[in-house]
Amino acid sequence: MSNIIRFLLISIMALSILALLIVYFQSYIPEFHMAKALPLAIVAGLSTIAVAIYEKKK
Repeated sequence: MSNIIRFLLISIMALSILALLIVYFQSYIPEFHMAKALPLAIVAGLSTIAVAIYEKKK
């Protein structure tokens, strides 16, 4: 069960970071892409914190 949780946390983190990078490399214009980039940045940051906490508990 713990391997499934670890895999889910890492996959969520990787997908959110990849999506954030895709948004930034689409000729990023802050006024237009902020609606996409801000939620992705929040998800990427929180998932990174979740992975760090989970790995520290192990």
